[in-house]
Amino acid sequence: MVRLSDVRPQDTESEAEYSTDYDSEAESDFSTTDESLLDRLVALKDVVPPGVRATVASGTATLVSLGQGAAVLLGKTAWVLSTTALVMLAPLVYEMTKDAQIEMLEQEQRLRDQSKQELMADTGTSAPGGGTIVPPGF
Repeated sequence: MVRLSDVRPQDTESEAEYSTDYDSEAESDFSTTDESLLDRLVALKDVVPPGVRATVASGTATLVSLGQGAAVLLGKTAWVLSTTALVMLAPLVYEMTKDAQIEMLEQEQRLRDQSKQELMADTGTSAPGGGTIVPPGF
């Protein structure tokens, strides 16, 4: 079984002997707000070994190159698709709009003819070119 006991220091030395200048000017001169992220990354250069730095730099360069290539390919693809759609679909949309306008005009003409026939039937007149015309009120 384990037995715990209090150990008391035999020599009591004052803490003044072990004090440091840590709370002095050195701490007040250093401020983390003056240091940018770039400064901190540059300071890591000394910490990271050269082989690891070369590997990371090579991987980063490869990634950037692949990203640029993908962006160029995506841009060219978007250009081809948009110009093809413009060339192929613009005339189609124009013709569909024109057909819709013609259909509306034909429908208006049919409504006019129909209303004209109803008006003639109500007044008792016959169609133009024959029959008698009775003026209103007679």
